[in-house]
Amino acid sequence: MRWAPFVNDIAARSMTVGRGLIENDHVQLTKQDLLRVFTDPPEPSTFCVDHLVPDIALAEHAEALDRIMAWARATEGTKGWLLRLLAVRYLLAQRPMGNFGAKTITRQVEDGDWDEVNPHYLKDCAERMAGQHPYEVMTEQAARINRGVFSNGRQHTCTQGDVLDFVKSLKGVDVAFFDAPYGGTL
Repeated sequence: MRWAPFVNDIAARSMTVGRGLIENDHVQLTKQDLLRVFTDPPEPSTFCVDHLVPDIALAEHAEALDRIMAWARATEGTKGWLLRLLAVRYLLAQRPMGNFGAKTITRQVEDGDWDEVNPHYLKDCAERMAGQHPYEVMTEQAARINRGVFSNGRQHTCTQGDVLDFVKSLKGVDVAFFDAPYGGTL
């Protein structure tokens, strides 16, 4: 039996992890990559500032997200995928337990209403949100991402597309695992 190291998913978010970590066995984010984010990108965007402030992210962090994504779009290959993954991890680091429904906390932190912040979130997220410079957040998250980059001795391939088209493209595969897109099924 031949083991075919292929991954396929129709979702763009899966390609971020697939191309950044699964296909990648040696490229990592460097200090220079993180510092470049603070320079003017070739095609700037204000999507995060326009859509995430004040409910999801503080203005300072939304600006950093816009810069990360602008540089990710401008960067070819694996580094571009790693920068996209950095943007995802960066945003999740701003949310209490990754919860995007907790919109009040961001407004409270932005306004400095520390007495109103839920004490459960105060140390975990609110102080980090207001107290960390975007570079510090990026450095922490890049280190986490870089720990996920390693070689297992095989070359992996990630594709984005419909599962039925993917199955038709497989040749000589004896076993395939499919994870259905709905809970409780396999």
